[in-house]
Amino acid sequence: MRYRVMVLRGTQPYKCIIESKSVKTCEAAYTKEMEGSRDVLFERKFLRQKPVHYHLCLCTDSRNKKLRSVGYLRDDLGRLVPVEMEGWTVLRMEPFRVREKISDYFAKKLITFETMVKRIVRLPHASVGFVFNKIVVDDGDTLLIFSLKNAHDAERCYNLLREIIGGKLIFFGRIAKSNRRWVYNRLREKGVNVNYFYKVATKT
Repeated sequence: MRYRVMVLRGTQPYKCIIESKSVKTCEAAYTKEMEGSRDVLFERKFLRQKPVHYHLCLCTDSRNKKLRSVGYLRDDLGRLVPVEMEGWTVLRMEPFRVREKISDYFAKKLITFETMVKRIVRLPHASVGFVFNKIVVDDGDTLLIFSLKNAHDAERCYNLLREIIGGKLIFFGRIAKSNRRWVYNRLREKGVNVNYFYKVATKT
């Protein structure tokens, strides 16, 4: 028999972590992945603007007919839906946290939440706010802009930043419409096209 540790997205296979003839090897990999999942601070909750859920499962090939799959998930209507993996039986399955990536505007790359925190705490006198799907960090000299998938993710990220960084910075919440002129002026000073700021969600 062969065994696999798989990540599911919804009810579909997303990623194979390991495949082996040894159940102990796969059980160890499963445990390691779950420990890593618990360390994820900012998890992915949206994909192409739709809610998404991930699960980690330990599977075996289906030659052993005595084994019954535990691979069932509830859909939006509360119905039990089987996990679709032809030829494989799910032995174990748990919710899994996938680390979300955040767009760093000035660095022109995707970063993790942990990297984002490191960038922000380098500005000890900065103020932090959010508007649309953007996190704005400004210390009067350096301006940082981070783009999330949507407004829900931006607020979730902001609240987590405030919880972790605490009183080290000034957190002033959602940037009110009456105060956005300040943001737009700072964007122009840094050579940022203001139209970029009006994009309230990403396509991914």
